[in-house]
Amino acid sequence: MTNLPIAMLHHVENREDWASLKPYCIERKTLIRLLDQIERSGKRGVSLMDALEYPSSKKVVLTFDDGAQHLWDFAIPELLNRGMTASFFIPTHHIGKTNSWDVEEDRAEVQLMDETAIRELHKSGMEVGGHSHHHIRLGEVEESRAIQELRISKEILDDLIQKETQSMAWPYGSVPENSAELLHQSNWKSGLAIFSPDAHPARMRRFIIHDGDTSQSMHLKFGPLYRAYRSVMDRRMSPTSSRN
Repeated sequence: MTNLPIAMLHHVENREDWASLKPYCIERKTLIRLLDQIERSGKRGVSLMDALEYPSSKKVVLTFDDGAQHLWDFAIPELLNRGMTASFFIPTHHIGKTNSWDVEEDRAEVQLMDETAIRELHKSGMEVGGHSHHHIRLGEVEESRAIQELRISKEILDDLIQKETQSMAWPYGSVPENSAELLHQSNWKSGLAIFSPDAHPARMRRFIIHDGDTSQSMHLKFGPLYRAYRSVMDRRMSPTSSRN
């Protein structure tokens, strides 16, 4: 089931000093608007693993990239209060550190989850997935380096939560041409991108949620018309032009 509505999020916090992270940092009220609209549409927010194992048109997949610690302050409790789950994609070299790739581009520094927080994430019913080891553009490196990044991240996460992880998200939306083979060689079952005209299981399409989204635009993003639109428009987009 690869035509799932999959929302891509990163940070959820009301901080003016994090303006440099926008549109990937949304205000708390935007997350509330999203979750309210999911419920209003008769759907439920779930992790990718849940949606793939138990397919239903009543589900919207929620994903958070980078594993920021502050998500425990508001976003994760809000999901738990509503009985929702989500997938959290972790760049393993940076566990317990900060988003150095953003800082290098003069964006705000954010503390990332440590091992204890990630284990708690898994215990709470959320999906823990990979985001490479060093958070690099895997579509721009040698195949051997990409495989190494994918394998190391999976080994670390599998050991950390004592369970086999299933899915990963390509950092920056940078998807190698042979993405399916790379995932197979590194034992990942699913991969998520952002611009993806064919919605292949190795590069499933996501849509970003940003502060400019209204309830109406969010509802549109859940549906088949938007997915059809994206299948056309994504063919014009570079696979390395996004920052997820």
